[in-house]
Amino acid sequence: MQRQALVKVVGVGANGETLFPRIIKEANVLIGGKRLLERFQHLNCRKITLGKNLKETFSSLYDKSSGNIVVLASGDPLFFGIGKTLLNLIPVENIEFYPYINSVQHLCSKIGLSYEDIVNISFHGRNMDKIKLLNTINKNSKISILTDRDNNINKIARYLDKGNFSDNLDIFVGQMLGTKEENIIKTDVMGLVKIHPSELDTLIILNKNPAKGIETGIEDNKFLHEKSLITKKEIRIISVSYLSLKKDSVLWDIGAGSGSISIEASFFAPEGKIFAIEKNEERVRDIYKNIKKFNCYNIDVITGDANNVIRSLPEPSRVFIGGNSGGVVSVLSYLKKILKKNSIVVINLVSVDKIFEIISFCKENSLQMESTCVQVNNLSPLAHSFYYKGSNPVYIFKITF
Repeated sequence: MQRQALVKVVGVGANGETLFPRIIKEANVLIGGKRLLERFQHLNCRKITLGKNLKETFSSLYDKSSGNIVVLASGDPLFFGIGKTLLNLIPVENIEFYPYINSVQHLCSKIGLSYEDIVNISFHGRNMDKIKLLNTINKNSKISILTDRDNNINKIARYLDKGNFSDNLDIFVGQMLGTKEENIIKTDVMGLVKIHPSELDTLIILNKNPAKGIETGIEDNKFLHEKSLITKKEIRIISVSYLSLKKDSVLWDIGAGSGSISIEASFFAPEGKIFAIEKNEERVRDIYKNIKKFNCYNIDVITGDANNVIRSLPEPSRVFIGGNSGGVVSVLSYLKKILKKNSIVVINLVSVDKIFEIISFCKENSLQMESTCVQVNNLSPLAHSFYYKGSNPVYIFKITF
């Protein structure tokens, strides 16, 4: 069996500076992007410009005659760089990494900011995920962002402007770091829109008031809602737990009311998508206000009758039905056709007339079902004493498809 050539990946700065010049000088084959290769045109070795098909490039080099193969990388190759891709192509024992400082380190040193607790995201060569961007900034105090020509600082500014960040953000922009054109700007959300993007921009965002972690059992009075038209806190805790949400779950909240289920669910599925479906326009307005209050960026509000609108929505992995004007079974029949295995539907009922229909549907379709009847009694004042004030029982069904 022929031994694969050893590949050395060397990080370089914007001007070609490196901590390991000898390794580059000894290269028989030098691989890199056009901009980096131009910094080493004086070297007498074979040069290969990196294209999209990395697998094809490296497979042709794995022979004894290739000699020293050196890959040039910007900054630290294992920090949102080419390193991860190369490790998928080359066994780890046949590759070595020699990093240079990355742009986040550079910018932090310029503004005097410790970065051991910074959260890093990159949109360089990646699609910009608005939900990921806003959620990351909302929940953390220090965030770095790498950009490119398409996913630039102006695009980020437009998304931030739609977020409910008020004056909580201090933003530092590092442009063309390490070059003669280096420029570092301190600004805010409004100011970021006015800055012209450069070829190489790095952002550091400081959030002075990051959101708390997962919230569960939010007090009812914190939600804007019509009188009594809200899934009460104790019932909400059980219902959300029955949903068994994952971080990337897609949830339909049918009959969303005030949006309280959607909002609590969004904390458990920060990388997922939640569709709050409500036909009453006044309640829809409440949902929008509650979403803004709790900074839940992964909730879409869908106005209309559930039986009509759900057919055009992305397929869910979780469904909550809290109100459907009597059409629960028709919704279940549609879900039976589209849901993948192990999808979960949770239903809350306050009247008994639909219970037998749901049980019958589950038995006829061989669906796993469990149900709990919950009646909450809360301590309330009575003259000079107290009593437990009872609420109507709620029948909670969990159906696994």
